[in-house]
Amino acid sequence: MGCGIMSLVLKEILVKDVMDKNFLIAYEDSPISEIKEELIRDYKKEVFIYDKADKVQGIITMKDICNFVREKESNINQKCAIDIATKGVISVSEDSDLLICRNIMLKNNVGRLAVLKEGKIVGVIRQEHIRDFYYMKVEETSEILKTAINYIHEAVCVINNKGIVIVWNENAEKLYNLPKEKIIGRPLDEFFPNAINMKVLKTRKVIENCYHEPRDGTHIVISAAPIILNNEFMGL
Repeated sequence: MGCGIMSLVLKEILVKDVMDKNFLIAYEDSPISEIKEELIRDYKKEVFIYDKADKVQGIITMKDICNFVREKESNINQKCAIDIATKGVISVSEDSDLLICRNIMLKNNVGRLAVLKEGKIVGVIRQEHIRDFYYMKVEETSEILKTAINYIHEAVCVINNKGIVIVWNENAEKLYNLPKEKIIGRPLDEFFPNAINMKVLKTRKVIENCYHEPRDGTHIVISAAPIILNNEFMGL
């Protein structure tokens, strides 16, 4: 008898793995017009403002510049960085966990964090870095789960809260002689009028090792359970 083991290790994702190390700095007396041109030229969204002692004093985003011009209706060429910089830059270390950074951004309603090492800015972490990184990880995990489900010796079917099939593994294809291309995205009871999964969806109660005839001529022992996802029930 053979036994296969598939393991998935989820490591902590750190800021230094994702952050942008190419960032802009300017000084308190830098003209806003020059900062604006630099942001546009380098396709950046923010610039960190330093004082003469090379201490971070604030941050200016392109949105800040646009809002200042619109609200103040003044000549931006007469203003310096310190005039419109947002004081109190929120920072994290390069060894901070990415999820912690996301929570900090949400709590403070900011779109980026300065990354500090030994008191110096070494990078910037933005909302889109976190979003894009986790989209990529979700896709990777999805592929891993698909592979794992197909290695399970039993037939696996998952339906959503409307009874639509969203998972149909290879052993389900073999058992019922029904390819996934035909059933995924369709109502389960369209193919299996007596499907016990639909009962579980309604009763929200687990059924284990039950003799079942999902359609005429097919006799199986089945287990089924509801799954709660985003406060909605699904069937497995």
